[in-house]
Amino acid sequence: MNPSKPPGGTGGQGVPHTTFNLLNLCCHNVAVKHNPTEADIREYFWSLVDKNGLLPDPATGIKSKCWLWLGSVTDQGYGRFKAGGKTYMISRYAWREKGRRDPGALTISTRCSNKLCVRHLYTRTRAEIMASVPRRRASGEDSYLARATSKQVLLMRKLYAKGNVTQTALAERFGISTSNVKKILTRRSWKHI
Repeated sequence: MNPSKPPGGTGGQGVPHTTFNLLNLCCHNVAVKHNPTEADIREYFWSLVDKNGLLPDPATGIKSKCWLWLGSVTDQGYGRFKAGGKTYMISRYAWREKGRRDPGALTISTRCSNKLCVRHLYTRTRAEIMASVPRRRASGEDSYLARATSKQVLLMRKLYAKGNVTQTALAERFGISTSNVKKILTRRSWKHI
């Protein structure tokens, strides 16, 4: 650098000397390149993958090590990276890197249950994912919100079906609100019985 020129001058191209501009000119990080090639993106992706990850839980049946993403992650813990103004999700990018077709609406999941693994990939439908998620809410008497028992619900429905009792009378008899009685009778709650 010419000592007679101050550090804020131009580099002969009308571009001021700043750390950011020098990084744009010399850095190989694809995230700061404006028009990266497919080869640049591929090189950047694989530079952030550790192919010497841990072995998955033996219960999964997988005997090969995970290839772990070391780059940026979303708030939900899934890997991602940016290149050429586009954001890539690592599982989809790795799927394509394996020479597989775009899965479209299918979701790419990992057999090893590690969100950052780019090796043990397979596709699933949204319905398959929802079916595999354990139910979080308890229903009926198991719910901490339950105001009645199964026997009381069946009795309320039986008495109301006979036609000789009102919803208000049922609420008073069973010690719950009229709105809860209505939900029980219309099966908006206690649907399972």
